[in-house]
Amino acid sequence: MLFSMNELYRFDAPDSVSNISFKDIHQAFSESSHGIHLGGKTRWDTFKPPHFSNKEWINLLGIDVNNLEHIYLTLRSTQAFLHGCANPHLGWQGEVPEAARFTPEERLLLCIGAVEHDWGEAIVGDIPQPLKTDAHEKKEKIALQSIISEFCSSEPFCDLQPFMHEAMDRVVFSRETKEGRAFHAIEQAGYIRTGLNAWERRGHKDENVASRLTELASKCIPSHLPSLQKYAEDYPPIHHFLSHPRNDRLINEILLSTQG
Repeated sequence: MLFSMNELYRFDAPDSVSNISFKDIHQAFSESSHGIHLGGKTRWDTFKPPHFSNKEWINLLGIDVNNLEHIYLTLRSTQAFLHGCANPHLGWQGEVPEAARFTPEERLLLCIGAVEHDWGEAIVGDIPQPLKTDAHEKKEKIALQSIISEFCSSEPFCDLQPFMHEAMDRVVFSRETKEGRAFHAIEQAGYIRTGLNAWERRGHKDENVASRLTELASKCIPSHLPSLQKYAEDYPPIHHFLSHPRNDRLINEILLSTQG
């Protein structure tokens, strides 16, 4: 989990839409052909050792590197993010900015966006963020539109289609909307988390694996940290994530190593 969360989260973040839980939505997608396909794929494969199985890669870096598990983890991180915005940690100074004050509709759209955000990758594949172009984004959006229509073509999900399409436009494929900007912050934090996990495991006994983990962390953190630091000015849970002693220590270690 990216952000700390207790049982109070349920009062700050929705767990269902139209009386269907997000857990049930994710489970239904997981059992579809698209979900099964994503369940057999892993993320960050640019750095994955050639001799590593998917299971070994997941065991090394955590379930977030599995494409299907990443979706549900992102939903949970989004719910925790909303809880953290509504209940700032003790280290937060001053009022919570308007950017982090979400209406019930905005909270709902954020969670819907989280539960569907990578469905399109079942068709177009997972393109690493630095390599993703506007053309890739367009293809992924068309793929997501198609999968949403297919998913919502049968009960009990028929009524979800307008919600899912709106979340696609306002959350998944926009950085201009309030919800889209917040979701981008959550995704950036997820990238940082993987980079930190890689750095912690760089002492792997296999030198090739160790080298790849070091490279992942050394490229990931400098790339995504500046935008996350900017987001930390608006979002209490992002500020809390970056100021956590473990995260702060590892980030500084990585940055120092890249300066050499």
